[in-house]
Amino acid sequence: MSVIVTDLDDTLILSGDRPNVPMLNLLLDAHQQGDRIIVVSGRSVDRMDETVNWLNENGLEVADADIHLSDFPAGPNASQAFKVFKAKKLIADGVEIEAWYENDADTRAALKAVGVPVVDPASVRAVSSSSTGAPVPTSFGTHEDPKTSAPQEMRDNAHDGLKFYAMGLAGDGVTSQTIREARDMVKGIVSNDKWMRIRAWVARHRVDWEKVSANHDLKDPKYPGPGAVAAFLWGVDPTDPDSADKVIQWATDALAKTGNDTMNPTRDMQMIDETVEPAPTLVDGLKQLQADVFTMYVTAQGFHWNVTGCEFAQYHKFFGKIYEDVYGSIDGIAESLRKLDVVAPFRLTDLLALRGVEDSPFTDGNYLPLVDALYDINDEIIDELMEVFDAAVAAREQGIANFLAERIDQHERWRWQLKASMGDYAKAEMMEPDTATGENDQMLQKFVDLYKSYAAGE
Repeated sequence: MSVIVTDLDDTLILSGDRPNVPMLNLLLDAHQQGDRIIVVSGRSVDRMDETVNWLNENGLEVADADIHLSDFPAGPNASQAFKVFKAKKLIADGVEIEAWYENDADTRAALKAVGVPVVDPASVRAVSSSSTGAPVPTSFGTHEDPKTSAPQEMRDNAHDGLKFYAMGLAGDGVTSQTIREARDMVKGIVSNDKWMRIRAWVARHRVDWEKVSANHDLKDPKYPGPGAVAAFLWGVDPTDPDSADKVIQWATDALAKTGNDTMNPTRDMQMIDETVEPAPTLVDGLKQLQADVFTMYVTAQGFHWNVTGCEFAQYHKFFGKIYEDVYGSIDGIAESLRKLDVVAPFRLTDLLALRGVEDSPFTDGNYLPLVDALYDINDEIIDELMEVFDAAVAAREQGIANFLAERIDQHERWRWQLKASMGDYAKAEMMEPDTATGENDQMLQKFVDLYKSYAAGE
């Protein structure tokens, strides 16, 4: 049984009490497989009932004894101090933590310093969900496929891969599907579909570690490189010259036992490189994504041009960084369509017809409404990226899926920065002027008035 620890706010729970769906699905999946889920949050212990209700409403059953909310005095570093204290206590109690999901970078650094394998929840990719809310795999088969137990050596290798992944050594190309299947492999579970893909993947990618010192040489200061971590996650020990051949043979034997050996090793690389008719949902999703990303690019550039006020220099530069990044991604989306032998839309009439994101309101150049509007567009783009990512995985378009995973990560970074930029402006929606006290009265009144005039379209 593995042990997974998660933070709550901005890790599992987003603003408005919305679940972080990829994180929630990951934890639901882990719980279904018998893993122990522990919650450690800096929110006050007075919110225990609220927390338990939220977890129950979202289908995540966590033992009362495994929900730890802070009883530390309030302070600037109280949340971090509480989490480090709990981490040390869990370690002292002999709890072997597989991964600790925490959104705050400083807290991750503090936890890592005491020996905890920490993971940024932003790295967790979208996972499809069933109508009941329970997670379903994004693999090309299903968990109902017949399974043949993985040899202990492959289990150990996958276990090492998960440790390296938790340490942040996997690079940007690893998907949530690979991580979930590696966790299954540690338990000995490998589906027929996975055995087929293992054989093809190893045959194609073994050069990634065999030809790169950092991916196979223990003495290399850069070991383990991303290629090594990927190999471990697929059950191969890249430091063992014979491991790849052994894994290919184990895959062949496992498929022969179940009578599902529809491929042979000499055709594996051909199969993985063959052109597969793209699923309509992937093509349609990419087309709309291109149109909506183009809309975000134009909007961010317009805000870059038109922002005014005392914060002009800061936000002129900030909006510039966003539009340059978003513009740079348009070519990647178009190239993904071309890989599928589909014409990438480029005429303005086509892009306008395809887009789902509406134009943002613009009244003046004050940076706060502009940040708010761009935040909303960015959230829509994240949702689209996750849907298209799932379609790419289902269509076995791993290269496109990897590109989309990188874009999800970048747009989630923009989400964080846009949200942080709104600051008190975001709070003004929920506060009345007479709740302000002390020297902040005038500033809060300004934010409240500005928000209300913006919301009213004045």
